[in-house]
Amino acid sequence: MKLYLAAILATVFLENFSVHILKGASGSQIIPRSHCTRLETKRIKLVELVSYKRLNNEPVVILINNKGIKICMSSEHTWAKKAIRHLDRKAALAKLKGPTSPEAVTS
Repeated sequence: MKLYLAAILATVFLENFSVHILKGASGSQIIPRSHCTRLETKRIKLVELVSYKRLNNEPVVILINNKGIKICMSSEHTWAKKAIRHLDRKAALAKLKGPTSPEAVTS
């Protein structure tokens, strides 16, 4: 009886242990920085945005805020288009002001 109970406990323990190992193995895969795992839908303050990057062959844009956080959004989203226009205008103004402007120096 003790041997039977020990075998059941060992089986249950090993099943739980293997499930945790599999979860850790699949969750710890390295994802390239240029790929998005989730698309954001909520608006972000335009003032906080610093730059953006478009992904090749994907309808996705990565918006980067002033803290360096990358936010993925669909490039078809109306708000994302507005944010891109805002950042393009901001970059054009920085070029016009030249490198002596404090706004143009920060990057």
